[in-house]
Amino acid sequence: MRKFVSLFKQKTGYLFQYNHGMKLWQENYYEHILRKDEETVQVARYIFENPVRNGYVKDYSDYPHSGSFQLEDIRLM
Repeated sequence: MRKFVSLFKQKTGYLFQYNHGMKLWQENYYEHILRKDEETVQVARYIFENPVRNGYVKDYSDYPHSGSFQLEDIRLM
């Protein structure tokens, strides 16, 4: 999986920079697989609160780049 993500980011980053003249991916990033003792909701809340901690918005739901908060037609497998 790591090799796939690395190759994907390399190829898409190159194409984006070639076509648009700007970088697609940040130079430095941090990612990890959630450990068994980490609660998914707590980690998601931490991520959604990033714009608040950085002073962009007062409430995370006001940040326009957070995606959709609507759950429509969710099916459990």
